[in-house]
Amino acid sequence: MLFILVGAGRIQAQAAGAAEYPAWVRQAVVGTAYTADEFVGLPFEQQLQIVQTLHPEIDPTALTISTAAAEPNSLIQANTANMTVNPLAAGNTLLDIAPSDNNKAFAYFNIGTPSTQTVPSGVAFDGVAPGGSTPVYVNGSPVPALRILSSAAKTIDPGTLTTADFSSLGVADFHLDLTSSDLGTGDFSLSYNAGGSTPPNVTITVKDPTKLPYSGKKIVFRVTKNNHSTQVTFNLWRPDITRASAVLPLGNNLSLRYMFGAYQPAKAPSHLNYDLTTQTNNFIDTPNYNIIQTDPNTHAETTVYSLYEAPSLFPDGSSQKDTPVDFTNLYTTRGLGIGFKGAPWIPWGSGNVDNVSPLIQFDDIKHIHMYADSVNPQVIRLDYDGYITNSYYLKILGVSGGSIALRVRSQLQPSTDNRQMSLSQQVTNISGQNLTGIYFARQLDVRIGPKGNPMDDVPPYYGALAQDGPRQGKPQGIYFRSPYLSSPFIMQFNFNSLHGPDSWSGTHWIEKYTGNGSDAFGRSAQSVIDGYVTATGTNVYRAGNTTGGDQFPNGYPVFKGPEGKGNAGDVNAQPDQLLFGKDATSSSSLIKDSAIIMKWSPSQVGTFNDGDTFEMGFNSGTNSGTAPILRTDTKYLHIPQTAKTVAAPGSVFDLNSNQATVYYQVDGEPVTSSNALAIANKKTLFAAKYPTDPPHNTYLPFAGDISNPADVQTLADGKEHTIYLYAIDTPDNTVPNPYKQDSQLVSNVIQIAVNRPATVNIHLLDAAGAALTPTQADGSAIANPVVKNGTMPDPYNFNDFSIGSTSILTTSETTLQGHPPLTLTSAGQQYDLDQTRLPSNGQGTLTPASGTLDLNYYYKKHSDTGGLLKLTVPTIDFGQQSLNLGIGSYPISSLTGSLVVTNQNTTNKSFQLSAQATTPLTNAAGQTLPGALGYQLSGTTVADLSDPVIVYANTNAAAPDTTFNISNSWWQANQPQTGDYQIGGPRLQINAVNKPAISAGKYTGVITWTVTNGL
Repeated sequence: MLFILVGAGRIQAQAAGAAEYPAWVRQAVVGTAYTADEFVGLPFEQQLQIVQTLHPEIDPTALTISTAAAEPNSLIQANTANMTVNPLAAGNTLLDIAPSDNNKAFAYFNIGTPSTQTVPSGVAFDGVAPGGSTPVYVNGSPVPALRILSSAAKTIDPGTLTTADFSSLGVADFHLDLTSSDLGTGDFSLSYNAGGSTPPNVTITVKDPTKLPYSGKKIVFRVTKNNHSTQVTFNLWRPDITRASAVLPLGNNLSLRYMFGAYQPAKAPSHLNYDLTTQTNNFIDTPNYNIIQTDPNTHAETTVYSLYEAPSLFPDGSSQKDTPVDFTNLYTTRGLGIGFKGAPWIPWGSGNVDNVSPLIQFDDIKHIHMYADSVNPQVIRLDYDGYITNSYYLKILGVSGGSIALRVRSQLQPSTDNRQMSLSQQVTNISGQNLTGIYFARQLDVRIGPKGNPMDDVPPYYGALAQDGPRQGKPQGIYFRSPYLSSPFIMQFNFNSLHGPDSWSGTHWIEKYTGNGSDAFGRSAQSVIDGYVTATGTNVYRAGNTTGGDQFPNGYPVFKGPEGKGNAGDVNAQPDQLLFGKDATSSSSLIKDSAIIMKWSPSQVGTFNDGDTFEMGFNSGTNSGTAPILRTDTKYLHIPQTAKTVAAPGSVFDLNSNQATVYYQVDGEPVTSSNALAIANKKTLFAAKYPTDPPHNTYLPFAGDISNPADVQTLADGKEHTIYLYAIDTPDNTVPNPYKQDSQLVSNVIQIAVNRPATVNIHLLDAAGAALTPTQADGSAIANPVVKNGTMPDPYNFNDFSIGSTSILTTSETTLQGHPPLTLTSAGQQYDLDQTRLPSNGQGTLTPASGTLDLNYYYKKHSDTGGLLKLTVPTIDFGQQSLNLGIGSYPISSLTGSLVVTNQNTTNKSFQLSAQATTPLTNAAGQTLPGALGYQLSGTTVADLSDPVIVYANTNAAAPDTTFNISNSWWQANQPQTGDYQIGGPRLQINAVNKPAISAGKYTGVITWTVTNGL
């Protein structure tokens, strides 16, 4: 085998007059992609890393040269050639700062006493907050005491600069590295303060802040004095915030408007500072929506809120109040919470103490960009980098590797049915450390109604059953609805998606825990911890300190530990069931302040190394509480071409109307809640009528039989179609108040996909998840993945290891039953199917939203079984038969030996035995009897052994036996093992195909037996 090693690089000629560098420079670039010119322009630390890694023979004290690029008469000097520095002690600091609204960025040098930091007003800095380096204790609680949110601003490493150097340091000693900087000397000015009562500090003033994008531009300085130096990089950026919103028409004179934070009318993009260091309730990433209710006569609009919205928390006269950087209105809902599986429990309260797994908000947010998508303005985007840098917060989260830094990319957009807001959020670990064990959570403070009449006490119920997706067969989420029309709206949350939270609950609003106090300079601050994850799954402290909480002596329901699932884990949950707080006498809710909590648990997030991304999301929306609500039993139908009727069963509900009619439409212009009333010649599917006056609390079921011949003929033609179902209620002024209704209202519209194809990709993987390259016995390749095709919602089962089940390699592409091959060969290595890692969705109905289902099956090398399985096989004789043998099934004449499986595995005695006629019955002349070898499975069922068939399975993993005589089961108990008593096992099968091929002579064949278990 020939190995050729190719090195990537380049050859560059040196122009006449180019700089001549010392020999060590020419030596240093050997093995790199840099020219000498480029190398000397690199930051010192990068030069040093290259030399120490590739050329340890070079004395690092030789690194004394850099590019000469000074502009004449510049206050900020560029680096000059032959600058001598101490290479081993120079610092290197990155400061990421959004200059204040006065365009000033400020930083201290880390020399002197940190507690003497007093940051001037009108400047911005990199860090959580100015103040003492050690947060102040508030009380004596044990783990450890809650402290105020206060820590030192990030400072500049002085490198080798000394206290004496700083006393004589001046602006001229800050040398701009033009090669590494994005801004030039004319773009900013620098001032230096030698300090005194405070450490030495530097201020950068940007002359034209419009040049700063939200991602930032760098200014790199080499600071030198008296042959000592350090390096500092300022990455200067500014927020780019457009308070964008989008509107979805819902019908019934309603529209849904969604945005981040409280709604603000369209304004020009804002670049004002967004500062969490002085405002701990300004959460930028809170998804929100309102309902806009339009009076059909006056066209006046009323805003209906879905969350608690307060006036701005910024004081009067603040430059940020009611501006695009003001997100304080939704402070009770809060932003994305971050917790860790291994965080220590924090006790809170007295007596019945809540042990809280702390959830912490970002204490710093950078590189903010909020905007409407330029291609689709209904997509609202929010990008930012979020940080937890406060040492106390990191300690209580159990994080010891430094600050948490996450890149967050969020989108709000319409859901697939165009009736709800959909939140999608991707979080990337940019911390430079492994954050495995992290989890994410949110609490939304539900409050439904118009300004002046909002309802806090709207009870939560389980939503409709999910018909597909990860929550198939379970409630898809939660809805909130007033049963007495005090607020005639319904608010829904749908968590049935791949990235939806695995944990959610309807509960009482859980106020944050706050430790109050003042730092050494009299500046008030707070430590804030969210407490809706506790050791017991309840929050006793909040129930005991909230009006109406005495109704919940065991506490408000929350998540039981980081992995607790809340209502999402209730195996007995039923649609429309009240989630909690039920009053036994009235069946109503005792809740006083509604909320919903959701969590993406550590197990759902999984491994979260530096650079990993995790995606999460959910759908939510509000609609009329008096419009009908429609549900169907399925969203997919496979109609046979012989169908005489088509059934689309479901149920309909109406809170306040006694009558509602369900209609259907086949294909045509899509039906929406907005256009349904105008449809001519509506086709009735069901006329619903309640026997009693409202309020109603039950759904009325319907069979949904479509019998119109033209519609049935269309739906049964084997092609794809869509059935639209919708309901319209009947206004009734004879019912008592407040249930009277003057106009018709339209339900949600359900689309049923008819004859929609689906593809199943069955991936055959090794233990590490890499695709195998399986081959047939003749060496020909087996396609991987194995592809099967069906129609939604056909049933499938590729985890079928029952007796008689066959391999998916031997069935047609439309066969949705069987199992992956029990053994296979890949690259000359034999592999066994690992049945301990079968996919949980290997059996079900074809309802993938994308139309494609991927199933992963894992294999272990055959040698890994350790020789624990052994197999002995018999010789089978079917005796002498007449040349005029009739069509039929013939038993064994005699058996020499036994078919025995020995399983010496001490922990798993389960196994499968498969059989295949690998050589058909063949005479001396080479003539064969195809399909003549079969296997009697049970009763009169005889399987053809032309392909592998499972003929025996031991499913008792704890069986006491190690030896299993399979052939003993071929005969009636306590009877001679002769043909007359055979009830199972190999049989001679004569059929219309092989009978004409019978000729005189001796026929022999081979049955290959394969035994496997999922070791």
